[in-house]
Amino acid sequence: MDRRIIRSAALIAALLVCLAQTWGQNARPVYTIQDCIDIALKNNVDIKNAQANSEGARLASKNFFGQRLPTVSLNGTQAFNAGYTIDPFTNQFINQNIRSNNFSLFSQVVLFQGNSINNNTNRLRAAARGADYNFAVTRNQVTLDVAQFYTALLTAYKVESATAARLQRVRTDRDRLRIRVEAQAAAKSDLADLDAQVATEELNLSRAQGDIVRQKLLLAQRMLIPTTDFDIAIPQIENLLAEPADTNVERVYASALEILPEVKLANTNVEAAQYAEKAARGFFYPTITAQGSIVTGYSSARTKVVPVNNTGGGPVLPSAIYLRDTAGQVFQVPTALFQNQRTFNSVDYPFRNQLNDNINRGLTLQASIPILNRFTAKTNTDNARIQRIQAQNEVQRTRQNIYNAVALAITEYKIALANLKSADNQLKSLNISLQAAKTRYDAGAGSSFDLLAQQSLLAASQANLVQTQFNVLFRKLVIDFYQGRPLKL
Repeated sequence: MDRRIIRSAALIAALLVCLAQTWGQNARPVYTIQDCIDIALKNNVDIKNAQANSEGARLASKNFFGQRLPTVSLNGTQAFNAGYTIDPFTNQFINQNIRSNNFSLFSQVVLFQGNSINNNTNRLRAAARGADYNFAVTRNQVTLDVAQFYTALLTAYKVESATAARLQRVRTDRDRLRIRVEAQAAAKSDLADLDAQVATEELNLSRAQGDIVRQKLLLAQRMLIPTTDFDIAIPQIENLLAEPADTNVERVYASALEILPEVKLANTNVEAAQYAEKAARGFFYPTITAQGSIVTGYSSARTKVVPVNNTGGGPVLPSAIYLRDTAGQVFQVPTALFQNQRTFNSVDYPFRNQLNDNINRGLTLQASIPILNRFTAKTNTDNARIQRIQAQNEVQRTRQNIYNAVALAITEYKIALANLKSADNQLKSLNISLQAAKTRYDAGAGSSFDLLAQQSLLAASQANLVQTQFNVLFRKLVIDFYQGRPLKL
């Protein structure tokens, strides 16, 4: 008996585990607003391109930094010549097969170029920082877009929930009225009116559910995920609206100038344009370069002449040597003058010895002074100056756009707050009016037409209140964004 109980308990536990795993696999994920933002930032193609541009700009900056360094090259050649040719080292015509080698080490460095290399390096560094800021701008734009779609989906859920609750109340009223009609305590026309109201609310519910599907699709498209099989976390809207947003335009604007990458991007573009203008002016100055080289070589035709030691093995001289001068007179030359004469032989010149003996070193300083370059330097400088002015104007426009955006966001937030207060008062008044209409209808002093009219007004007021609440919430999120606060719901 105990074994049966144990086996049954084990079987039930296994079934529960399987059911839990199956439920876990089929459970739909629930995303918060931060989850949606993270997914969108991970999948967005514009962000990936901006990140690639940022990496490319940093590589360009590092690459151009190498312009300050000298170039060094090591070269080597090997040649074979047959027949009548010139010895590359003796410059004599010879008729034999020759193998020759040349080796050289060459280096060149720019000593001065109007400081254009330094200015271009700084320009590319500023451009790399600007690419990073542009990457941040793209991330912020995606973040705001996701927040807007997320709040729109929240609104659709709230409208659908309110519509479903309203439909349930209308169905309950219709069921109660049907009982009264069957008891002949109410007119059938009133029941027909409630049937029409139920159909209207069912249509409204279908539209609200369709709006959820549409808003969820828009959010999924912005997140770049292939499915809409997910849910979102539904926060308590009342708690989110309890803390008001900062409505001081100057304070919010000052915060935005400090944290928004758009301002930093515009300032960095001005810095890059200033360096570009300085680099363009550098072409008015001379360019000074230094070149150094070490060259050596080998030729198989080259031989080395070495003296021969005549001691003991030299030629035997006669006892006396006689010479005749130009006048025909004969005179004797002492044999001692020829005893110390040396003879020479040609021997092979080894490869390594030739490389060591044939080394040539050179150092060259070159100066190039621009006199007339068909106004290229002036044109480039003028273009760089215009671009610098345009970049400075862009800073002013960016700051003005941010101020306008902050002022508009705060104004829309204030308007949304006023609309929320009016919508809340309207809903309270319509609830009171609906209760009075029900009381009159139940007492037989009112018509079903008046009751349905009040219910329609209440339905419209509820939907308007929900939309106004989330409009206030989104405007608050925008203001928080300008102040560098995380977007949380």
